[in-house]
Amino acid sequence: MPRIELTAHEPYVPLRVTDASGALLLLPRYKFLCWVRLPGRAVTYDAIIDTGSPFTLVPEAIWTHFRPGSDFEELPYQAGYPVPQGQTAGWNFRFRMARLLQPLVLFDVNTQLSRDRVIVQLVEGNPPSTFRSNAPPRVVMGLWGGALEGTNVRVETDATTGRLAGAIEW
Repeated sequence: MPRIELTAHEPYVPLRVTDASGALLLLPRYKFLCWVRLPGRAVTYDAIIDTGSPFTLVPEAIWTHFRPGSDFEELPYQAGYPVPQGQTAGWNFRFRMARLLQPLVLFDVNTQLSRDRVIVQLVEGNPPSTFRSNAPPRVVMGLWGGALEGTNVRVETDATTGRLAGAIEW
């Protein structure tokens, strides 16, 4: 079974909680990352695998380099339909829906998964960053729209390190 190894990124200190027996538990706050190549760009981007996100979210700093009609086609909302607002932790945003006309490619150092005609959210603005960096914002890989469909996201504890490990398998 082909698989893309996900990088377990722990950007925050673990949460310190006490269980019923009085024992201290350190709860990690992992994010699973891989690389993504998007239409019209030779650059690769970090992508967060977010099983709580319904769609793949592409920040404005990234999608403004796409070419309409070549890299994507807009999917307009039906007349009279109220334009929805999206939300992630600490950030509300407006978005347009689009279908990518060029492949979206998820990959690690050994394997790649190419997906055609993925439906994405083109976000107005960029998510807030708690880190000072010139790096572009991350793409959020959501469950619906074709990027992760037909795959399994596997999360397990690495037997040698005790850390969480993740993979996308198909």
